[in-house]
Amino acid sequence: MQIDVSKSARQEKGAGQWQHSDKFGSKAPGIGTMWYPTGMGKTFTALNYIVNPLLDKRPTSIVIILVHRDELKKQWKDRIGKFVHRRHRSQIVVQTVQYYIKHQTRTKCDLLIVDEVHKFYGADYFTYVNGDNIGWKYLLCLTATYTDKDGRHKQLEDIGCHVTDHITEQEALDNGWISKYIEYNLAVKMTNEEVIRYKEICEFVDNNLSKFGKHSFDGANKCLNGKTIEKDGIVKEYTGFDYCLMWANANGWRKPKFDEVLTEEQISINAMWNPNVIMGYAKNSFKGIRERVKFTNECLSKMNTVIDIIEKFKEYKIMSFSESTTFANRLSKKLNTKNPDSCVVFHSQLNSRPLKDDKGKYILYGKTAKKAGEVKLFGLKTLKKVYIEKFVNNEVRVLSTAKVLDEGFDCEDIQVAIISSRSRNYNQQKQRKGRAIRVLPEAPDDYVLIINPFLEGTKDQEALVAAQSKSTNNITWVHSIDQIDFDPNSRNSFNDI
Repeated sequence: MQIDVSKSARQEKGAGQWQHSDKFGSKAPGIGTMWYPTGMGKTFTALNYIVNPLLDKRPTSIVIILVHRDELKKQWKDRIGKFVHRRHRSQIVVQTVQYYIKHQTRTKCDLLIVDEVHKFYGADYFTYVNGDNIGWKYLLCLTATYTDKDGRHKQLEDIGCHVTDHITEQEALDNGWISKYIEYNLAVKMTNEEVIRYKEICEFVDNNLSKFGKHSFDGANKCLNGKTIEKDGIVKEYTGFDYCLMWANANGWRKPKFDEVLTEEQISINAMWNPNVIMGYAKNSFKGIRERVKFTNECLSKMNTVIDIIEKFKEYKIMSFSESTTFANRLSKKLNTKNPDSCVVFHSQLNSRPLKDDKGKYILYGKTAKKAGEVKLFGLKTLKKVYIEKFVNNEVRVLSTAKVLDEGFDCEDIQVAIISSRSRNYNQQKQRKGRAIRVLPEAPDDYVLIINPFLEGTKDQEALVAAQSKSTNNITWVHSIDQIDFDPNSRNSFNDI
């Protein structure tokens, strides 16, 4: 139900609930988690309604903001420059947890802010949240995906850091705090050659996995990687070969005794179920699974479909997500070949390359460089900065990325998001959609289009169904781009959520 309250008023209310969090069961006021949907403004809420008041009241306080990626570190610093009073900025430290782990840092602060806290549920990272390595008086955790399938989020509650404010996506949509969106699942038809290749990969996987009985995937995984089992307080570690030997014995294999002559049947059984052969089945199973994932992520038919989508919505700003840096690179290259400087690519494995100046000419090495006069090559750090700025500043229309921008990337005027490939993870799908549903102040009623191309009848389709398993909005399944109807200004194009 829609509530007549502004976004800023709702953010301020959430900050107030955190400040008085003892009534929610926390061990003290000022300890808790804000669970907001992507686009709700967690960063702004923390800086404007918590950090500024704290430093106004106690100017000598130290605030540490802990992130899990360098990109988030840069974004927080940018936001601090916009929202925090100049006189207080020196009291704020923004750092990655990886830096602290590498340097075995132990420190203290008055307020610790942990961004994307769901990324810190692992044992090593969580020691920088629970007070072991960073001593804190106040703790603010921020996330859009609080719950963990393994229940690891409960460790926050164990240290008194309960959810003090939860805004659902539905509440944010109803109140216009995030952009309304329509979502399509678009079936991609493979070529005959692609169908044959996909079937070959699946047959290879099935033939090897079938050797591991009813629970084939789990069995193959144990035979490849082993497993640690705890029972009645006793911990036992089994290697992969231990499991291969167990499975071999269970299927009739046995090592011949000295001078023993085996029957033809026993020789046949030993040839099929030798522990080393079983290990080969396990390795081949996962080799095939990796090949199948690579195929569905990088399928040429899917890429051509994504290009067709971009061509259809050529008036809109578009962000394409994929699981593969190869796909991201190829998509960018194809788009720029057809329409120069229409797309930039962004991921963690960019190769050094030249850049052009404002006049469209390649930048050269300066007179003092050994390669004076030659075309200058720029590294990963510079390229990522330049490419993101080009997209944010509307110098290019399309951004092609692979996983690295799933979280923490803010750009308010994205109109179309294409999720080209995916894992089965619902939180990942939610985070990717969240990159696009940020309300433009000058166009608060505009809609955003989300398109999920998938290879029909494949594991890619199964992954999409799993990734959308908890979704509450209407999703339209279509078999043609022509069936996708979108006008950002028209309410008629919106499927009510």
